Amino acid sequence: MTTKERPILFSGPMVKAILEGRKTQTRRVMNNRHFNVFWVDETAKGVAPYWRYEDSHGSGPFKPEDYQLYGFPRCPYGQAGDRLWVRETWAPHPTVRKAERDSKIFYRADCRPRTSDESHCDWRPSIHMPRWASRITLEIVSVRVERLQGISEDDAKAEGVLSLPDATLKPVDGSARLQFAALWDSINAGRGFGWNVNPWVWVIEFKAAQP
Repeated sequence: MTTKERPILFSGPMVKAILEGRKTQTRRVMNNRHFNVFWVDETAKGVAPYWRYEDSHGSGPFKPEDYQLYGFPRCPYGQAGDRLWVRETWAPHPTVRKAERDSKIFYRADCRPRTSDESHCDWRPSIHMPRWASRITLEIVSVRVERLQGISEDDAKAEGVLSLPDATLKPVDGSARLQFAALWDSINAGRGFGWNVNPWVWVIEFKAAQP
């Protein structure tokens, strides 16, 4: 089976957590479109990930919670063995007019003291990072689907929330789950997928990829 690579975005604090080995999981909202996968007969269980629906409310508008989970649809981030290359906020060396391969790259997540060069960096959004500028490649260990609030204390720690919050978050006391909930809401509540909504999420476990 051919290993596939896909990009994935992480914020500065999460990049730092990955580099420090504190983050080995990420949760991403499972949008309705992720449920709209081909139907697979039960006899195909051993062939590919599958998703079967049981509609308890008859016909009508699609709602993920109306269906019983039997397996997995195809995850848009890949499957075990695939790789993810991390996109993060970055900038080419300020003396470089056009970022090219082999250019010196600054990474905003490093949070090191600014030099006279770095203070003039033209920071670029993570979504605009090209593959060659990425410094982190991850290998997917496992993928599963669960409700957001199903996260355990250990899994919340694996999300890299300890040592948070950073300057963008309000202080949070208590468990790693509470810290994760606050972090999640800071990113997703405005999109309608807050902690209290308890959406279905992809749970992607990963490790640093070997060269």
